[in-house]
Amino acid sequence: MSKSRILVVEDQVVLQYVAKRQLGLLGYEPDFAEDGIKAVQMAVSSKYDIVFMDVMLPEMDGLKATGLIREAEQVSGTRTPIIGMTAYSLRDKCLEAGMDDFLQKPVMLEQLEKVLLKWLPEGSNRHQKVPSSSEFQQTKDSLLSVQERLANLRKRLGLEK
Repeated sequence: MSKSRILVVEDQVVLQYVAKRQLGLLGYEPDFAEDGIKAVQMAVSSKYDIVFMDVMLPEMDGLKATGLIREAEQVSGTRTPIIGMTAYSLRDKCLEAGMDDFLQKPVMLEQLEKVLLKWLPEGSNRHQKVPSSSEFQQTKDSLLSVQERLANLRKRLGLEK
């Protein structure tokens, strides 16, 4: 596994599972927070290389949590990339709140990999674990099935045209 520290802030258990499997395929083992308050606590008390932040969270939304993390970083003099994630097209609101980038759900493996390559520091031992071809195909098929179901649900709810 990579030495990079990744925090995924997601309240939906199914989406936590998808993120864990996708990041695992890419050689990462993320930590999880299920609400904005816990996200702020974890991001401020531990050093993460990147944070994936859902926007709609219980207790405190991802936009407010990002603002609080950014305030704490002004004191510490650090800045962690925060990537907004939501099923809605809220890119501008995410960037205005202090997020560095945005991924629209359902997040595809290729999109996730591009964001990691863009934002993780160079010496972060990216992609140390290389899955076998059968392990990769099995996991990829499983993730694609979940992603297709999420995309269909978004269409049925009128969130996607």
